[in-house]
Amino acid sequence: MKRRQILILTGLAAAGPGITAPLVIGYPVKPITVVVPFPPGGPTDASARVFARSLSAQLGQPVVIENRAGAGGTVGTASVARALPDGYTLLWAGTSGMVVAPALYANLGKSLRYDPLRSFEPIALAVRSPMLLAGNNALKANHLSELIDASRTRVLSVATAGSGSVGHLSLEYLREMVKLNTLHVPYRGGAPALTDLLGGQVDLFFDSAQFLYPQLKDNKIKAYAVTGKTRYPPLPDVPTVAELVGQPFEAYSWFGLAAPAETPRSILRTLNAAMSRASQDTDVQKFITGLGLEPVRGTEEQFAKTISEDFRKWSGVAARANVRPEE
Repeated sequence: MKRRQILILTGLAAAGPGITAPLVIGYPVKPITVVVPFPPGGPTDASARVFARSLSAQLGQPVVIENRAGAGGTVGTASVARALPDGYTLLWAGTSGMVVAPALYANLGKSLRYDPLRSFEPIALAVRSPMLLAGNNALKANHLSELIDASRTRVLSVATAGSGSVGHLSLEYLREMVKLNTLHVPYRGGAPALTDLLGGQVDLFFDSAQFLYPQLKDNKIKAYAVTGKTRYPPLPDVPTVAELVGQPFEAYSWFGLAAPAETPRSILRTLNAAMSRASQDTDVQKFITGLGLEPVRGTEEQFAKTISEDFRKWSGVAARANVRPEE
């Protein structure tokens, strides 16, 4: 290593743990690939692309999105777990691939080709959406308490985007707290479930608030509760589950940036700083909120805590309700 580089490394190291400048000299020197474990189109892909544009502008290198869909996000997630930890292959890490699928497999005594807590280095949480319990307009119940009362006289059908989806686990989590007499109706994706909700074939639908918001905005369906820590900004009149049941209750669908395990700490700090600046950019914020998502800013440690806590929570819910992966 050249003497000048050694001096730079020494000086930056002496600056302390709060330093945000890269310690790997020259990083990045080539394009960075961010793997999105879902198909192109939709809010997941769109959110990744708007952050990629901001990162590219800040880092001076192209940040390219590569869609690797399959098996609920686990195909793309596993591919990044096996990538070189050099900062040039990153993951748009999401709830499905990072915590839900591993939790379901753990319930079966099996494991995936990666460990959500050991195979990755969390960089920054970027966006999130609470889940939302919605109903078709034919239902007379307008509040969760009325919905509970209605379920005492007949079983209410609840659609989700699939067995073992975040919506399904959120439903089981809610049923642990309130006596809601329901029949789970799993679909292969949110679109057909929403179609049947609108058509009256099912009573309720549990899915992300951002996915359901356009129909709620047009009064085509009704909202009963959101699962965030606070109320969902686009729907300020809809209460949280925690408000209604008087107990802590949180369930989010989220995405953020992660790298393969053993990626140098200096690269992670560089990327976290860039993600932090991106999340504060007014154009990025406007785009993200336009998708119905909430922009989130935080440290590597905070993202790691989110992954760990959600993995434990959904593992517990899956085990108690005997939820299995969709085959």
